[in-house]
Amino acid sequence: MRLLQASDMHLDSPFATLDDDLARARRQDQMATFQRLVEVAREETVDALLLPGDLFEHRSTRLGTVKWTMDLLATLAPLPVLIAPGNHDPIQKASFWSLERPDNVRVFSDSWQVEEVGGARIWGRGFGEEHEPDDPLASFPPAERPDVLVFHGDLDKTAAESRYAPFSRARLGELGAIWAAVGHIHKPGAIGDLGAYAGSLEPLGFDEPGPHGAVLVELDLASRQKKWRFLPLARSRYETVVLDLAGRSDEDALADFHAQTADWDPAHTLIRVELVGPGAETGWPASRWQGEVGGAWQAAEIRDQRLPPVDLNDPFTVRGRYAQRLLAEIAEADGKERQLLTLALRIGLQALEGRRAGDH
Repeated sequence: MRLLQASDMHLDSPFATLDDDLARARRQDQMATFQRLVEVAREETVDALLLPGDLFEHRSTRLGTVKWTMDLLATLAPLPVLIAPGNHDPIQKASFWSLERPDNVRVFSDSWQVEEVGGARIWGRGFGEEHEPDDPLASFPPAERPDVLVFHGDLDKTAAESRYAPFSRARLGELGAIWAAVGHIHKPGAIGDLGAYAGSLEPLGFDEPGPHGAVLVELDLASRQKKWRFLPLARSRYETVVLDLAGRSDEDALADFHAQTADWDPAHTLIRVELVGPGAETGWPASRWQGEVGGAWQAAEIRDQRLPPVDLNDPFTVRGRYAQRLLAEIAEADGKERQLLTLALRIGLQALEGRRAGDH
């Protein structure tokens, strides 16, 4: 049998960090890719479409989007669509899961239920609340041997580490399913030989780089063997390029940027460029970098984390002591904190020199 698996669509995500026009375009991308997923289900003549969670955003998804989704899934009939709601679209009395659904769409409740599809017993379980600290596999009926599992959960985590249905690889293996279609983790990847996360169908931010899409699974019920492959379906991708300016010119760094990004489609890539290393007095300001890079990309963001030129030969000046202290903190920081500390160093040194905080 053949199964198509996708999850974490988060339709109608707010994309709050983007401007209104780009956020709207990203929501349109989500819907276009979901429509493409339905087309692939037809093209690949699968026996079922599995959606293990976070199809919607219970805080922002519009009723019109829910209706559009259900109408689209209805076009697959009689192909079964099996949905296991996740933490972003849990089954609650007042939720959109209480609305009328097509006959071919089955939404699993917050206790394990089974569907017979093509001779396979497909068991599913959804989130009943936004937070589920208990292992969902602990409540699986002990006398049953599933062929396929469909659920949303946090792999190899404990209740102390996660409130999103933490479960263990060992327990999953004990159940003996041929395949586990799991949602929640947005990076596509295998769970050993037990199943896979398809990842988010469309990426939601820079913490979700690379291709995104769905998983096509082929199962032999008699031998209990399987094979699967990832299908890159997402319209857009997020990528981060780190350019180290140490010991080279801005022109050389820009050439390096073009070499690294040559295979990416600018019209469908949101790109972030992080400038690191020691800066030079004659180096391009961030606005110049924005102009050189921005151009054709769907969106481009410059993060200037270059350290300003600092003379530490005189540690007894206010400027020197300030720089030493900030540099020590920068060396221990990472991510957003490092970016803010670098910005503070640059602005502080300009202020101590009696200059206005310029382009940074």
